[in-house]
Amino acid sequence: MCARLPTVRALLLSQNLIGEPPAVAWSSLGELLDLDLSDNRLSSLPSDGLRALRSLRVLRLARQRGPKGERILTELPDALGGLPRLEELCLAGIRFGAEGMQALAEGLGSGALPSLPYLRLRVNHIGEAGASALGAVLCRGALPRPLKLRSRSWRRSSCLLYTSPSP
Repeated sequence: MCARLPTVRALLLSQNLIGEPPAVAWSSLGELLDLDLSDNRLSSLPSDGLRALRSLRVLRLARQRGPKGERILTELPDALGGLPRLEELCLAGIRFGAEGMQALAEGLGSGALPSLPYLRLRVNHIGEAGASALGAVLCRGALPRPLKLRSRSWRRSSCLLYTSPSP
């Protein structure tokens, strides 16, 4: 079975109560383009596993919660920067707050995700400090691609969608 895994292009594992996916499982998915781990119980992501997904274009990690609904995925691994083809990163509902947003903004500002035109951050409670950190990266033009901000509720900083402009 593992010999066939490199040809898998999409792996949709949302709503499966997955706690910690082993890195070894991801290492055999070198051609994977779309990974959906939304609505699981991930408290971390194995950096070695992420580094193996060099072809990945879409990563969805929305709404990671513990058994009692508590927030459990509190930080993103540096290995996200090792995904050079990533075009969509969905972190909706993770609720990583201002500190998490500041760390993500620093990573984006350093060019960690050079191909990323879509970043979904709905319902993350980033507050003014998190929004300011992201705004600072946008204002100084530190992002590798031109991005356009769209927000239905910028004042509350609860729904942010960044997209690249149409060609």
